[in-house]
Amino acid sequence: MLKRAFDAGVPAAWVAGDSVYGDNRALRLWLEEHGHAYVLAVSGKEYVWRADRQHQVKSVLATLGTEGWSRLSAGNGAKGPRWYDWQWLPLATPLQPHWRRWLLVRRSLSDPTERTAYVVCAPETTARATVVQGGGRRWTIAPCFEEAQGDVGLEQ
Repeated sequence: MLKRAFDAGVPAAWVAGDSVYGDNRALRLWLEEHGHAYVLAVSGKEYVWRADRQHQVKSVLATLGTEGWSRLSAGNGAKGPRWYDWQWLPLATPLQPHWRRWLLVRRSLSDPTERTAYVVCAPETTARATVVQGGGRRWTIAPCFEEAQGDVGLEQ
């Protein structure tokens, strides 16, 4: 579906998705090979390359301390700006020159133990705030899909 959209010239600054897509390493590599920036949630079971070895995401999340977090909004929700604390960690260098991979971690303000991880690949000059906004777009699309499914009888 993404290939058809890109081949048709559909403009997209980011590919964003939940862990169903983020845990698909082949999809992430395909996006990198074709120069498409992405921010994809990953489950704790997924592995990432960091400091020349593989680490399970849940292990990385467990080692994060209280320092190094930045408070940023992931965009507006039904009740206003969606504020979270964010941290990002460098991952292995991607295939594209002048691009970088990061593990972006979102921490809940009400429960700091609640964390969500995203694998990000984008040009090396991309700012964390830009990535957070790109990832936040995913939430604005989900209600549209739910409404459309209901309209055509696919809610089951």
